[in-house]
Amino acid sequence: MKTLRIKLSTKFVLFSLITFTVAFASIALYFSIYIQEEERNKAYNDTLKLFTNIAHDIDAIKNNLILQTYFIDTEESILASIYFINTYEHSSDYERPLIDEEKKSIAQALLERAKFAFNDTIVLYGLDSSVVAGVQRGKDDYIKFISTYEKNQHIYKSTHENGSNNLYTFNEAITQKYHIKHQLFYNDAPHSKPQITLNLEKTTLLITAHHSLFEGNSTTAHIEISKRFGNDLPKTYRTNTPLKLTTQKSLEKFATPIEQLENIKIATTSKDYRAALKIATLDGNLYIALSYPKIDLWHIIHEGSNDFFTVLITIAILFIIVMYLFYHTVLIRPLDALMHNIERIKHREFKALRTLHSHDELEEIATHIDHLATSIQNKEQELHYIAQHDWLTGLFNRYYFHSIIDEHIRTIQKGEFLALVFVDVDEFKAINDTLGHDIGDHLLIAVSQRLKEFIPSRGNLSRIGGDEFMIVLPKIKTQEELNTFALQLHELFNKPFDIHNHYLAITISSGIVLSCDPNKNVTALYKEADIALYKSKERGKNQFTLYKEEFACEVNERNAILNGLKEAIGDNFSEFYLHYQPKIATMDSKTVNGIEALVRWESQKLGYLPPDRFIAIAEESGVIIELGYWIIERSCRDLLRLQQEGIELLQVSINISAVQFASKDFLTRIKAIIAQTQINPKHIEFELTERIIAQDDCQILTLLNALKDLGIHLAIDDFGTGYSSLSYLRKLPVDRLKIDKSFVTDIDKGEAYEIVQSAIVPLAKALHLFTTAEGVERQGEFEVLKSIGVDDIQGFYFAKPMSIEKLKNYLKSSQI
Repeated sequence: MKTLRIKLSTKFVLFSLITFTVAFASIALYFSIYIQEEERNKAYNDTLKLFTNIAHDIDAIKNNLILQTYFIDTEESILASIYFINTYEHSSDYERPLIDEEKKSIAQALLERAKFAFNDTIVLYGLDSSVVAGVQRGKDDYIKFISTYEKNQHIYKSTHENGSNNLYTFNEAITQKYHIKHQLFYNDAPHSKPQITLNLEKTTLLITAHHSLFEGNSTTAHIEISKRFGNDLPKTYRTNTPLKLTTQKSLEKFATPIEQLENIKIATTSKDYRAALKIATLDGNLYIALSYPKIDLWHIIHEGSNDFFTVLITIAILFIIVMYLFYHTVLIRPLDALMHNIERIKHREFKALRTLHSHDELEEIATHIDHLATSIQNKEQELHYIAQHDWLTGLFNRYYFHSIIDEHIRTIQKGEFLALVFVDVDEFKAINDTLGHDIGDHLLIAVSQRLKEFIPSRGNLSRIGGDEFMIVLPKIKTQEELNTFALQLHELFNKPFDIHNHYLAITISSGIVLSCDPNKNVTALYKEADIALYKSKERGKNQFTLYKEEFACEVNERNAILNGLKEAIGDNFSEFYLHYQPKIATMDSKTVNGIEALVRWESQKLGYLPPDRFIAIAEESGVIIELGYWIIERSCRDLLRLQQEGIELLQVSINISAVQFASKDFLTRIKAIIAQTQINPKHIEFELTERIIAQDDCQILTLLNALKDLGIHLAIDDFGTGYSSLSYLRKLPVDRLKIDKSFVTDIDKGEAYEIVQSAIVPLAKALHLFTTAEGVERQGEFEVLKSIGVDDIQGFYFAKPMSIEKLKNYLKSSQI
């Protein structure tokens, strides 16, 4: 699927547009939140101010009503009428009309007072708490009323302020309305403070002041003066906000008691801010509800959406045009030039680069790109060289040389041969280890230079790796021509190398393969040359070998044995087993002084392989190390098993490979085996070749002494075939010399008799060493060795190597 590509200019415009939109929306959101917060604060402040004014006005009404109740204390005419009414109201000897006239005069006086003070209600109660007279504000005027009796029934009569002929009419509603238990609000104590009560008239607050009149300590009358609050709140407080009195109980959750204005609450809805003032009355709670409509920015935008979006789109279009022109001038056009230069560099067109003069960072980048192009040109040339040449010698490397050989193979002509010569420096590792890698590197440089000067012009030379070189010679006519070249190649190294004052005389080994097949595979040629080189090494180095097909069979066989060894060792040594050959005391020809452990291998794939078929390969590959430790541990356990069954045996001899002996953890592993098997080390004898221990090396001597300290016996195997000096032999902590089979065979016929009789045995006795002759197969050999004084005999004449079970029977029979 092809990836959608968007031009940089489009990205910048889109980015700018999105940024503009987000910024605009963010600003709008900010102002919306800001406006709402400001509106809420304003609503809070206005509400607090308004509710404070309302509370103040209610308090003022209360105080004013209380003050108004005191006027009756100084009205002599009303006080006289009250006395008259209290005295004769229920008396049967006084005319009722006279009392009514007194009440009418009181009602008139109350009317004047009500009009003067703009009160809504004034009611005067007599001594018996019944209404005497009162005034009620009507819809258009005031209504006066008095209480009287008609047909012995207590009723009220009222008349409007401007009623004709001052006619009284019966009004049942007023009778019920003012027949209340007002006495609950009075105290019997003289001059007590008037009381204030709050009542509801539908949704109007009725504020009433209650006051008692006293004569001495006796109550003579009561007066109530009332004023309604809230008939027209918006007009009263000059506000256009929805302000109303209500008894709606749902307002309770956010209503603020009038006594706690400092804790006023503002509720927010989607449309407005709301607050309520709660006034507790005798008839329940009265709420003064207030609401402020919210100013919503989004609502304003929605209301003017057409104009708003027209302006917004116009601004956006202008913004895009300006941004595009700006980006195109200062960024896009210079970037296009940079991209053109990069594209040219990509296609290696270094001379088609554009010059940029933008006088900013882009011009600096363009300059760096020009420098980069030059560097790339140089680096490409350098990398091209590195890809084809060896870093140390400057010769062709293996990978490039592969293509050279392949080209030569394809151009083989009829009657011509292609020769591939694989060259390896003999013992180069020793030079590296002893003189250091720096000397080794300089030696390789000198070798490569000498080879380079020797190779004919038609040939090619390569360093394959390490100390290995490869020469390819096309157009070879005869094998004699190749032999001549090979001889001259080896003579080339007769002259030593002078490397930093080190005179190094080296030799080389080479393997040669000759081919006339134009379809031959390069890898196959490499492999055949490598096999030929291996044969040169195997034959003693410092020579050349021409590849033959039978070499491949030998290598394949070796590889099969090596792979089989690795698989057998990885399979817990299941295919290996041990045979043991007794060592017989020469003096009585019966006593078994020890046994030698000999490894055997029965491969499932390869069948039985004698030791001389696989031991050398195991040593070369290093697998002999783990196999050797298995032999040591198994031998120890078998010896312990024989001892546990009552068979007395002095020791078991075990051959130690030079590779195993040279491993860093040899001593540690031996100690571990002794600890695991719990064997007494004095029953172990290690047989080491003369080549291993004949070196005047402090580390070897230290290791031998450490083994000796453990209690392990040491023997020199194949003695006489090496080059040990007598002086060094005296230093070695060995216990036995094993005379090599080459000295034992046919010793009774005069072969090597003098060497053994005059040199080896006397030397051993002088050094207090035991001697063992191995490979004894005839009685004549045994008799001579016995006469010479050899201590132990080992060979087919007495016993062949045998399994542990057969050894057990052999040892039991020999001890009878």
